[in-house]
Amino acid sequence: MSTETQEAGAATTEAGGQQNTAEGTQPEAGKQGAECTQTTEPAEGTKPADTPAEIVYEFKAPEGMTLDQAQVEKFTAIAKELKLPADKAQAMVDLVTEVEVQRHQEHESLKAKWADEIAQDKELGGDKLTETLATAKKVYSLLPAEEAESFKAMLNASGFGNHPSMVRLLHAVGKALSEDKFVPGGASPAGADIGIAQRMYPSMNP
Repeated sequence: MSTETQEAGAATTEAGGQQNTAEGTQPEAGKQGAECTQTTEPAEGTKPADTPAEIVYEFKAPEGMTLDQAQVEKFTAIAKELKLPADKAQAMVDLVTEVEVQRHQEHESLKAKWADEIAQDKELGGDKLTETLATAKKVYSLLPAEEAESFKAMLNASGFGNHPSMVRLLHAVGKALSEDKFVPGGASPAGADIGIAQRMYPSMNP
């Protein structure tokens, strides 16, 4: 009988151990439940704090300059895509306009240098400058009126109208036009009555 009692006691002890073990797992289950409650989603209608508001770009140009609208629209699209702050985007516009202003000033200085060179030229400048320019402008008569105006505008806009080489070229052509001899109507220049074959083969002339 004592043996049965001990076995029963052992069984009781084992059962008790199982019960204790079960009780020991309860805090872990409670911990898992606490972890699940932490992953809650934000209430409907709320806006995440890190969502940036739409940036409005209003670019300013230096005084006396006008920004090209098409280029502004292209840059605005890029700035929005990169989410550039408005002040950083304006800083980039300022840099580009500064470079453009410097380029324009350098070109204007170059045009003035060209004009000064032709004004100081010994053959075409000095007291002869006015006559030189008037002779050079005779080249425009070789072109139709619209093309002549377009050509003149191109020279003025680019500054090549002041370039010494261009002035010399136009002056030479204009001078050649001035030296052409006028042939009255009805009269034939010398040799005009000679046939083509005789002009080509003068040794065969009678």
